[in-house]
Amino acid sequence: MASRSTQLLIALAFLTFFDRALLPPLLPVIARDLGASVDSIGDALVGYTIAYAAAQLLWSVISIRVGRVRVLAISTGLAVVGIVISALAVTPAMLVIGRVVAGAALGATVPAVLTYFGDTLTLKPRAVAAANLAAGLSLGMTVGTVVASVLGSWLDWRWAFALAGVLGIVFTVLLIRLPEPPAAPSPAFFASLRVLARKPWVLGILALTALEGALLVGVLAFLPTALVEDGAPVIVAGVATSVFGLAVIACSQLLKPILRRWNPARILLIGGLSTAIGYALVAILLEFWTVSIAAVLLGLGWAFAHTQMQTWMTDAAAAARPVGMSLFAVALFGGGSLGAAVGNAAVPGGQFLLLFAISAFAAAAFAVGSAVARNRYTPSEQ
Repeated sequence: MASRSTQLLIALAFLTFFDRALLPPLLPVIARDLGASVDSIGDALVGYTIAYAAAQLLWSVISIRVGRVRVLAISTGLAVVGIVISALAVTPAMLVIGRVVAGAALGATVPAVLTYFGDTLTLKPRAVAAANLAAGLSLGMTVGTVVASVLGSWLDWRWAFALAGVLGIVFTVLLIRLPEPPAAPSPAFFASLRVLARKPWVLGILALTALEGALLVGVLAFLPTALVEDGAPVIVAGVATSVFGLAVIACSQLLKPILRRWNPARILLIGGLSTAIGYALVAILLEFWTVSIAAVLLGLGWAFAHTQMQTWMTDAAAAARPVGMSLFAVALFGGGSLGAAVGNAAVPGGQFLLLFAISAFAAAAFAVGSAVARNRYTPSEQ
């Protein structure tokens, strides 16, 4: 059974993806409310993902100096400020500022949580914790998408961010009261970078993670926008894409009993191919039912592939884990920002089918590349 501190950190991760899931289904709604174009509001989504990725290394430096839990308390409190700015935004520029602040702050969460797991759990229990973390993140994405879609359609989109702000305040208080666990020894920031730069496996994992981020963080966010631009109501698009989170939760639990029996390379291959099939489906036909099925397949892809990438990185970067996991998040959300930028560029011309077709080919490349590489890797821990 997970400890209370582990449960709290997974719940905090829920908030991270709850907040990031609010904007995608609300892009057309906010654009109408502020009298702006959808792609100008989409700049806030791009800004969020860039800030999320760019802040990772700064948070890793602070984490080494002050501790994982204290960093989480500081960053969550700062995120509340960004969320409040987002809720009060009266111009696209103000919304961009709010999202950038929130993204930069919440960027501390997942690397610090993964480092905490790496410091306190051995490899197999760590994989189970990573599966639970994936479920928490995905539940946040699911609930955030549904809440945003419902409030955006029936009440006011600002209430969605207000709810995230309240949750942020609650978690900040809880984190202040959480004790700091003993941390594994770790070299200073620049020494850590030198250690990691000499590890080819770390560099390879980061490259694969960037591709994964482009597909399952960046492009994924434009599934509801594609449906809305095609004429679907916001709430319908939100419901269709919220299936992604439910699929991750179910598949994460399915993954637990097979972790000890299946080769990690097989799990990566299944996750990558599932992602490729999902994008190929919506590249052929963009309808409510195809997006729903694709969301399930992408959810399976995240549950299987991403949890294995996380666990793989905690082992490959064990000599400098805090900076290594921050670099992992930089790669994931740096790739996500690239995918978001490409997705936002597809909005004005409605080139969503082309976007999803390219994503399908990229996912197939990820599936083969990650499976082959993981099969050749020898773990340093058991």
